[in-house]
Amino acid sequence: MIRLPLDSPLRRGLRLRRAPRHLPRGAGEESRWEYALRFLPENDLIPVEEAKALILSERAQLWCGEGCAGVTEITADDRLHILLAGGSLDGLLAMRPDVEAFARAMGCRAVFLSGRLGWRRIFPRFGYAFDGEDMVKEL
Repeated sequence: MIRLPLDSPLRRGLRLRRAPRHLPRGAGEESRWEYALRFLPENDLIPVEEAKALILSERAQLWCGEGCAGVTEITADDRLHILLAGGSLDGLLAMRPDVEAFARAMGCRAVFLSGRLGWRRIFPRFGYAFDGEDMVKEL
């Protein structure tokens, strides 16, 4: 796993381009988490509190967008796993290019997610293919 210092230019450069209107610019991780908690779904893969622990330990990344949020993790096999995502579909799709750019910058070879069947209608148009239960995009 790659860890970047909090003040790394790469880490700062891959944060949100623009903070959501509801989230003050420069808000700390706790404020970002409170914002994200409104959108992150509970699921069987990873409990929300476990995701928070991963974020605070810098083993996962928190993404906040307009009316949405997501949590990603870089896996041992150099893939970016979208662990949780919820909220506005438009907001999530708007974050997709930034998430994929982050994955490339971190040396990931692919992005993958598991999710509701509805995602299977949306993500193929962005280059994602089915691999069993997962949707994968090679980078």
